[in-house]
Amino acid sequence: MKRHGVSIFHYHADNGRFADDLFMKQVKESKQTITFCGVNAHFQNGIAERRIRDLQEGGRKLLLHAKSRWREAITEHLWPYALKTYNDQANQLPDSLDGSSKLEQSPKLKFHPT
Repeated sequence: MKRHGVSIFHYHADNGRFADDLFMKQVKESKQTITFCGVNAHFQNGIAERRIRDLQEGGRKLLLHAKSRWREAITEHLWPYALKTYNDQANQLPDSLDGSSKLEQSPKLKFHPT
């Protein structure tokens, strides 16, 4: 994150892996804070849950469209590529009234098309 000029001050996570001693130690050493969502309380992390749902639906649409065009070549093994492609599209396509993308709207990240 530091390479991209982003500083993390606080995490809001589910219990799972983020409650491990090693991660908690790293959070304290980095002078960061962390809070946890309740068990099965997806509403407490709505932004992340919405993004996950959007990625799943978008990736599924890409694969279904590709499968309809080239049935024998498209398999479920392409799922990671479909997710990455949809994520890249969602970040780079304009989605606001001023025509800017999510990457352009982020104050810390600079968008450099490749």
